[in-house]
Amino acid sequence: MNCFPKMKHIVPAIAITLLVAGCGLFSRDIRLKREVAAKEVIGVWSLRTESLATAKKDSTQPYQEQAGRNHEIEFRADGTCHFGSISQMPTDYLDSKGMWQLSHDFKNKKIPQVDILIYKGGSYALALYFTEQEGKLVLLQPWGVPDKREFLKYEKKTDKTTPPAQ
Repeated sequence: MNCFPKMKHIVPAIAITLLVAGCGLFSRDIRLKREVAAKEVIGVWSLRTESLATAKKDSTQPYQEQAGRNHEIEFRADGTCHFGSISQMPTDYLDSKGMWQLSHDFKNKKIPQVDILIYKGGSYALALYFTEQEGKLVLLQPWGVPDKREFLKYEKKTDKTTPPAQ
């Protein structure tokens, strides 16, 4: 007599659940799903301390911080920007001017993003997302393996910007 007749259905179900959950398909999507106005973006955004720690512990290519460098992104009203922060592939500090615009995630048009095009030895494109924490907008830079949905987080430091360099 088989004491576990339904076990043959439970084991595959558990295996599939673990596999799917491990791939991040059911990870909570923290990206904002409301329109973001340009005036909310314009200003200087500073990398949070815990995000710097995340980049430093990256198992594939840890970030090597150098003293005296700010990790900031400045978005100006004229569509120019200055990116002075961490880039990935390779993991390094990138200090460059560029252009920015608001758009939407190509898979989900409800998710706003900032597209940045940076010029430094060629073009470097970057898409940043938003979330809200404690009533404040937070900028999200995707980090690591996409399935993990890990982000470096920036908070707005000031609405004031510097004039673009000529």
